[in-house]
Amino acid sequence: MCREDLALIERELCQLTEHYAVKCLENAALLERLDAQTKTTHANRLHIHNLLARSAAVKRSRCPLH
Repeated sequence: MCREDLALIERELCQLTEHYAVKCLENAALLERLDAQTKTTHANRLHIHNLLARSAAVKRSRCPLH
């Protein structure tokens, strides 16, 4: 291998390394967004569950035969 070939390989390796680093940062940001959305979804589901339970309790108190 000549020096030009080695220099080309080194440049390509640097470019790939930079590209990989960018993708890792993008992935970390996406994981943070996913985690936030997952927590929000869980909180919303819990809130809906509580609202449904309260609604059922109100219905039972208004019409005790059901």
